[in-house]
Amino acid sequence: MSSSDLLPTRLIIVDDTDPGIIYHDNGWFRDQGSHDGDGTWGPAFQSTLHGTISNSSFSFSFSGTHVQVLGFNQIRSNSGIVDPTVECTVDDIPVTSTAPSALVANNWPFCGQEGLSDGTHNLTVRVTVTNRQTFWFDAIRYHPSADVPLDDKTILVDSKDPAFQWGNFWRPLDGFANMSMEDSAFVRFEFYGVSLSWYGVRVASTLSRDASTGLYNLDNGTLVTFSLKTIPVGAQQSYNQKIFETPVYPPGKHELFTVYAGIRDQSPLTLDYVVIKNGSTSANSTVTTITAPSTADRTALPSSDTVVSESSRKSVDAGVIVGSVLGTLTFVAVVLLSIWFLRRRSQRRLQQQKEAALTNQANIVDPWFQPGPNPDIEWIPEMQILLRPDSPSNTSDMSPNLKHRHLINAFGICEDGTYDPRLSLVDGSPYASQSGYTSEQGGSSTSSSRRDQEFAKHSKSPLRYGSPSPTPSRFVLPPDSGVRLPAEPDQNVVEIPPVYTPG
Repeated sequence: MSSSDLLPTRLIIVDDTDPGIIYHDNGWFRDQGSHDGDGTWGPAFQSTLHGTISNSSFSFSFSGTHVQVLGFNQIRSNSGIVDPTVECTVDDIPVTSTAPSALVANNWPFCGQEGLSDGTHNLTVRVTVTNRQTFWFDAIRYHPSADVPLDDKTILVDSKDPAFQWGNFWRPLDGFANMSMEDSAFVRFEFYGVSLSWYGVRVASTLSRDASTGLYNLDNGTLVTFSLKTIPVGAQQSYNQKIFETPVYPPGKHELFTVYAGIRDQSPLTLDYVVIKNGSTSANSTVTTITAPSTADRTALPSSDTVVSESSRKSVDAGVIVGSVLGTLTFVAVVLLSIWFLRRRSQRRLQQQKEAALTNQANIVDPWFQPGPNPDIEWIPEMQILLRPDSPSNTSDMSPNLKHRHLINAFGICEDGTYDPRLSLVDGSPYASQSGYTSEQGGSSTSSSRRDQEFAKHSKSPLRYGSPSPTPSRFVLPPDSGVRLPAEPDQNVVEIPPVYTPG
């Protein structure tokens, strides 16, 4: 988080553990992460601090035009006396100090100076402690001179740096960061180094938001998903939050492509700055030659058009440009397809859950059958069965109750219209009335063999249509309850066993 719009967009970060920092007194001690969760300005850089509870000092030499000292702020004020106090000098000249504040926070700028002459300088920080209130030092940031080697340095690049190539749907956040809540908003960034860490803001909201995700790709490699956490409703905004960190890659030039994969009303993707380790292996790198844009230029977001330095433009031939464009377009297509696939899979899973719920609610077997029109078949809806008139011929071996009508597809009739006695379960069938009839509950092998012989006799006997018998029969399917209709005097009543359906 920048403390001034006049800060350069690229700074070297020197951690408190760097051997280039000289601690002049024995009262300094190290801390590892004890105050990372204090305040809303994020953790200490690399979670390390140097503290002292006595009058102490340290110094650091650098070559550059801007310097800043940061630490963990936790002062005590008693009757207007602030404890501890800090005095910073550059080349024995006092520099600007930040006014004391009761805010408890990491990454607090104790002092700093910009507009220094380009050259070597010596920074000295003196701490005065009156009542054993600990002073905590975290890091030094400075803008290097052009001849400073960066191979072993850690570089902070602010989001306002023109090397960031922004797509659509980005907007400023609090004047120092950028954010987007639009699907497929992307940003591209080229750098020299071995790894990169992305720092953003956990945005406060009066409405509840779900966590979301983003994707990044380095050098057109594998897509990596990272999470964008949310904060509780009413909680304070959190700064200097590490969103993701890339693995370590070989030293050299790399291209990072980052895209937001969430939707509106979810946690946004934000960018405050990135931190690059081992900043450069190229003498022509623009890391040390970049100049800070004017205040007017830095109030607007960079254009989504490709930003290329003048020296790089002269050294890149047409083939490289075409290859880069094609590679970028291919990667963008892969990213969009990945986002579509993730959403498609989520929608398909939701649809399957809905269908499963409906199936569980309506898992009912439907036994009803509505036949098509056929003048030779009589449909009795009350019984839900089919009856077909039968001729007197070829029925001499059948029960009198089945001489005139037979159940079609209920018991005993094949699909081709032939009669299969073994399939008939109706009382009055030649085999339903056999004493040796084998049911599902059991039977004898002798009766089974006998039934097979009778089946050979009667199978494939076509049913012929003719006039009904003078004594018709009426089939009755016993209902569970209700009124039983009386039989006509000249009719035989045949009760059909109950028909069960799978439960």
